[in-house]
Amino acid sequence: VTTPVRSGMEFDMRISAQETSLGPFSLGRTAFSIMSTSGQTRIDIVDSEVENGRLTGQILAAEGGFDSGASFNLSIRDANLQALFQHLGIGGLPLAARGAIELSFDVDKPPLDMARRDAEGSIRLTTGAGSLADLDPATIRQRSEGQSSFPLRNPDGEDFNYRSLELAATFRKGTAEIQSARIAGENIEVL
Repeated sequence: VTTPVRSGMEFDMRISAQETSLGPFSLGRTAFSIMSTSGQTRIDIVDSEVENGRLTGQILAAEGGFDSGASFNLSIRDANLQALFQHLGIGGLPLAARGAIELSFDVDKPPLDMARRDAEGSIRLTTGAGSLADLDPATIRQRSEGQSSFPLRNPDGEDFNYRSLELAATFRKGTAEIQSARIAGENIEVL
């Protein structure tokens, strides 16, 4: 497939759709534009519904066009995060909450051919009240002392209901590294 950048064609197209998809996600009431000018191609997601929340963002083709890779900057607001993670096949974060995600990553292959392990970037997640299944904050705190990696789930623990959660992580080659995290519950705050 020849991308507009490689063909030399320039255009600016604006599209509205009742339903569309972006990877594993079904999007509703979407407005987006596709623009190719001066050797640069990008897709702007002006507005869209995803998992009962809103999605906006930009996908910028690499210098050689989408065949050479892309940069993604996506912002999701007030969405069902548990459903989002299930669509992505991410089972390691047992999160039940509505919240926001700021996601920025690059791939060096065509976006339609990429797998999660091909992406390198960062994620910032914030939620209001929610629940983490099978997690006990005291156990997490104990495990985290002096260790750079440890299992989050506590098979003997109960669900941890919290008031707020903030998490920032980087990811590369299929592995995420938490840069900062804050979970505030009724009687405990884990940093």
